[in-house]
Parts: sequence; C-alpha cells; structure tokens
Amino acid sequence: MRVGFASSVITPPLPVQLAGYGCERPAEGVADELRARALVCEHDGRTVALLAAELLWLERRHLRLLRPLVTELCGIAGDDLMVACTHGHSGPDTMDWFHFAPVDPGWLQVLLRQLAGTVYVASRNLRPAAVEALVGAVPIGVNRRVNTIREGFRLGHNESGPVDQTLTVLRVTDRESGALLGSVVHHATHPVVLGGQSRVISGDWCGELCRQVEASVGGSCLFVNGACGDINPRVGAGRTYAEMLRVGRQAAGATIELLSREPGEPVDGVATAAAHFAVPHKPHPYLDVPYERRLREDGGMVIETQALRLGPVTFLSSPGECLIDTGRAIVERTRAPRPLVLSDTNDYTGYLPLPHIWEQGGYEPGATMLTAEAVLTWVDRAVAVGDAVA
Repeated sequence: MRVGFASSVITPPLPVQLAGYGCERPAEGVADELRARALVCEHDGRTVALLAAELLWLERRHLRLLRPLVTELCGIAGDDLMVACTHGHSGPDTMDWFHFAPVDPGWLQVLLRQLAGTVYVASRNLRPAAVEALVGAVPIGVNRRVNTIREGFRLGHNESGPVDQTLTVLRVTDRESGALLGSVVHHATHPVVLGGQSRVISGDWCGELCRQVEASVGGSCLFVNGACGDINPRVGAGRTYAEMLRVGRQAAGATIELLSREPGEPVDGVATAAAHFAVPHKPHPYLDVPYERRLREDGGMVIETQALRLGPVTFLSSPGECLIDTGRAIVERTRAPRPLVLSDTNDYTGYLPLPHIWEQGGYEPGATMLTAEAVLTWVDRAVAVGDAVA
C-alpha cells in the first residue's frame, strides 16, 4: 500500500463574513491560517482520497464541481474521493447563508481549485506505507441538549447526556524507515470554543490540534469530526482564544500519546461504496437560499452516503451534523471494519436526528432540510454502504 499527504492554506482574503452564528460578524483579522489536508492511498491499482478542510461546510453542488477537477488532475474517480469539513465556526461561508453577505463566486472557484490541488499534490507524494489504528480517549466534549422542563430542550451543558470521548487515530508510517508520514484524527466535538463574539479567522480547537501534532511528531495531521451534532466543547475559562488553545492542546496531547506507542500490526487495503438517492424534505429555517437552489438543480432533495475503507478503519459520510445517537445507530449495525461516522462530509443539509430527538424537540430537529423519515432512510443506506466495503 502506498500513501501520500499534502497540505495547503485556504484562508480567504479579508474582509469576509464569518459563518457559524446567525449574526453579522465580519472578520477583523487572521488568528491562525485555515488549511486543507489530503491523504491519497493506492493499493492493488485502486486509488482513493480523503480531504479534510477547515471549513464550516460544503454542499452537494460543490462536490459536483470538485470531484471532476480531482479526476482531471490525478485520475481519482468521483466516488473514491471523500471530503470532510471540520465544521469550524470561525471561517468563511460557502453556502449563501447570509442574504446581506452572499458568497463571492470568484473566491469560491479558487477555493475549489485549491482543494483539488491539495489532493493532486498528495497523489504525487505516494510512498510505501504501513497503516494502523490507535484508540484512546479525550474528555473535551459535553452533550449540549438540556431539558429545561418548562421551555423544553435548549442548548446548554447536559452532564448526564450521551457523549463519546473516543479518540481514534490512523497512524501512517514509512514502510521502510518507520518515520511518521501523517495521521488522521477522529473525534466528535463541535469546533465552537470561539463563540459568536469572536472576530478572527481560526480553525478553532481542531486546527490547533493539527498544528501541535505536526510540530511535535511531524507529518501531516488531518482532523475529521465524528457524530458531533449535539456535542459541544467543555469550556472552562470563557470562549477566548486562550481557552481554544487549551482545548486544542489537550486533544493534541492525547493524540501525540497515541502516535508515540510502539508499532502494531498494519492493515492494507482500500475500498469505497456510495449511494445517491432522493429523500423527503422540508424548508430549513435559515438556509433558505441553498435549500431552494438544490431543489431546482436536483429536482428534489438528493443526498449521498459514502463509505471509505482505509486499511483498518472505515469512514462513513454524513450529509450534515450527525447526532451521537444517530451515529451509534449506524456503527452498531454495519459490518464495516472499525466504522467511524464523519459529520459534514460531502454535503450539508442540517442536523440528522433520530425520531426520539424529533419528539423531544429543540434546536436540532428544527434546523434541517430533512424529515425524520429521510434521516432514517439515510441511516439504512449508510449501514448498507458500510457493509459493501466489509
């Protein structure tokens, strides 16, 4: 098996409206550069790619443009490319959320070219590699759905709510020298240490995680977010930049400890499977422009689910913010080896709650383009594509 990595800066030019909170929030500076990182893997004549971008979201129409670019540059088929956004809330919008700040189409075209170029460079860096999975934990997240009794479910800190502290790291080393080529870090916590008051561009805690890992042990570090839809960071000293660094470095420390373990048994092999299908839908309360646009372009609500097996793990895409119980419903059913659900991957339709969350109410079941029936359909299809790569 051969693996290559690449990284590029994707920070937009200023001024730019920061996405992630429903308010006017022009960036006043760049606290840390936003990056895109790519892993390309080839085995037995099959080449696949994972692209992780420090963006709030990308939607289906972006993938329709990006995948052909990647195919043209390096021959990787569209359904063999998975694109995961970290879901950071201190970067640019790409979906025309704000009527007063539409996305600059010229910049968006450049961004997609940068993302494709990152995959291309990774494809030029292929070398024989050993790939293994390492599993630990990092207690940085807390469930955010709080039952206030009188007012129903609201956003807050629910210490007794479900949370997943699992930290899974894919370690990729040079097969001959043993040197670290790169890593993929999977964990489920919203990148929202920096709140709506922040006016700087930043990759939030997961951006700091990647920087610290790269500086400490080398290689490229991709972060992919898990079922984080109802998991917020445990913030102790206010939503400041210093607190963001603390959370990111806590996660980085746990990652570095895993990467420092003795070599284990590598696992070869790559596989992909994907399904594109139409589902029932409903208007989104604030993403009205992208909702109406995709209905015009696709003739309905068409979504995707994809499985990407890289050595010992299987990444399963979510077309939005997967809640922890939804992710578990997939992981517990699929036969895919070591399944890891990725939020905000290949598309964005809003939150993806199970029926009991719809019954409870609150923010998440309201902020979605999908009906409860559509989410269940997607769960079934995600299980099936995971089974297809088992």
